[in-house]
Formats: sequence, C-alpha cells, structure tokens
Amino acid sequence: MGRPALITSFIDGVTKLFALTSNVSGFGTVFPPALREALKKPFIEHLAAVHAYDWHQLPPLVFQAPTAAPEQAARWQVNWWTSVWRADALEGIPLMGLAERWLRQNLPAARELVLVHSDYRTGNYLFDEARAEITAILDWELVHIGDYHQGLAWIAIKSWSHIEDGVLLASGIMPLPELLDRYTATTGRVIDPKTLYFYQALGLYECIVICLGTSLRAAHEAHNHQDALLSWLAAAGYAFMSDLVDLLEQGSPA
Repeated sequence: MGRPALITSFIDGVTKLFALTSNVSGFGTVFPPALREALKKPFIEHLAAVHAYDWHQLPPLVFQAPTAAPEQAARWQVNWWTSVWRADALEGIPLMGLAERWLRQNLPAARELVLVHSDYRTGNYLFDEARAEITAILDWELVHIGDYHQGLAWIAIKSWSHIEDGVLLASGIMPLPELLDRYTATTGRVIDPKTLYFYQALGLYECIVICLGTSLRAAHEAHNHQDALLSWLAAAGYAFMSDLVDLLEQGSPA
C-alpha cells in the first residue's frame, strides 16, 4: 500500500454484478429489474442514516460547520471546487468561468445542515447480490457538513445513472421523483426544486473539475500509477460539460 496500514476486518459485497459489464466507478451500471427494486429500500435507508448522524457531537476540529450564514454551505463548496479548478486546470475552459459566476449568483440557503457523504451513488457501495443488501459505503474522502440537497442531486447525475424508456433512473435504481419522494417519506425533509437544481449544477461542475482538472493534472505530472485511468477520465469530463450546458440552458425551476 506504500505506507503503514492495518486491516481490521473483511466485508462481503461487490460494487457491480459479477456478470455485469460497466465502466470505471459505477459508470454505465444497469441493474436487473428485480435487483433494482430490492435495492431501493436499503439505498434510501443508508442515505438517510448518514444524513441523520448527529455531527454536533463531533469535536470542533473534526469538521467545520457552515453556520455563519444560510448560504455558507453552498458558498464553501463553490469556493473549494473553484480553488481546485484554478490550481489543477491545464488550460482554461470558458464554460467553467460562466458556471462559477452562475453558482455564485444563485447560492441557496440551507434548510438544514447534515453530514453529506458527497459521493454516495452506485459504484460507491458494496452489496450482497443474493440478499440485495448494502454491506458497506465506500469513498468517504469528500464527506463534509452541508446541505442534504447536495447528496440527492449527486445520486442522479447521468453518468452513473441509467436511462430506460426515456426515464433517467438515478444511480440505476429509481427515477429522480421517486428518489425524492422516498427520501422525504423516510426523513420528513422537504425538497426545494431551486436548491436541488443548484446542486445539480454544482455536481456537474465538480465532475468537470475532477476529470478535466485534477485527473489530467495528475496524469500530466506523471506522479500517479493510474495515469491511463486518469487520462481516460478526460472523455467523461466532456460528457459532464455537455450535461452542464444542457442543465443551465434548461433554467432553474420557477
């Protein structure tokens, strides 16, 4: 592993069906209808459990909480990802400047602050195929205290979702309206369409930063053993750009 480490236990599960072919990190995953239906309940329950965690009990040095202003949660996320873009981008992309300006002009007020996993989606959890149970949630490196809309918007990004009969199945599991309804029924939290739209735009902006900024920078500097994979992600970056253009042209809900 390159550094001292400790294995404490093993957890059963897979990120995709053994018989399933998909791209990296959950991209292009298509579940059989029966498994898709069975995963709906645990998928929502685990998301709700993360958001229900009482972050107030954590020591102040573990997480900073954006409590100074209602818009601070959104502003911190925009600040972070624009800083990463400026540090890592190999070349400028006009869309990123336009998107940043739109994001800063449309910061939403957070209704409630929760622990946001920030990458909860198909590809980032282990599940038992036979029992259709989620056994572990992976990739916690972006976890922070923020707006619960951010997690919901991320789940429904098209690249790790599936379109069937013209309907986008968020993370390949369920249509976005059903995801929102199930989340509200489980948590009691209200979904604001404008706030969700903002975080949909921010999520695509993040994906572009990761693919066309940080990934290409790491490959360019040749300091990572996954140079080929990181270069491949550039293609995904342009797909995210196309989705962001479509979303911004669609316009925020009234």
